[in-house]
Amino acid sequence: MCKLFIFALLGLLFACSDSQTNRDGYDWVLTADPESDAISAAHSGDRALIGVSGLFGRVIPDVRGIPCDKPQDVRYLKIDDVIDSYAERKFNALAPIYAELYNYNLREYFDAKGQDICNS
Repeated sequence: MCKLFIFALLGLLFACSDSQTNRDGYDWVLTADPESDAISAAHSGDRALIGVSGLFGRVIPDVRGIPCDKPQDVRYLKIDDVIDSYAERKFNALAPIYAELYNYNLREYFDAKGQDICNS
């Protein structure tokens, strides 16, 4: 009984995290443009990387293979561990790809300006 309570509490804790978002649904990722989104964010001064989180942890995808050890700010896209619909399955497949390309373009933009946003 105690283990069940702990798992329920952990699930609730992860579900209520403020740093995780699905942007009001799942379909936005189908038409999202990670390059233009990253450049728009950079122009407005937003240096936050995008990570992916789920039951088994959090990761900050990076196409370069250079991990971000100490990023200043990260917004997490919540991957559903219990898939209830086709829309969720599509989101779970595309969210890491979107995050990887967004982070790549954001880092390239700031690297060109001589600013390391990843390990600062």
